[in-house]
Amino acid sequence: MKEDLTARSHLRSWLEQQNMMQLPVDVMQSDHLLAAAALATWRWKDGRSNWLHPAEPPHHPFDFAC
Repeated sequence: MKEDLTARSHLRSWLEQQNMMQLPVDVMQSDHLLAAAALATWRWKDGRSNWLHPAEPPHHPFDFAC
């Protein structure tokens, strides 16, 4: 993934399938940022986030996880 844009594109597609949409363009330029986003998404989806702050609508409508 470090030097392969195709691998990063596949990972971005997986993130979008997990409903992590509209990632900043900069994420694709850095394998580190993309891997961090993937790890946070994977752990959150499995209920194993290191840190989770539940949504508090209307001003904070989404969970934060990392």
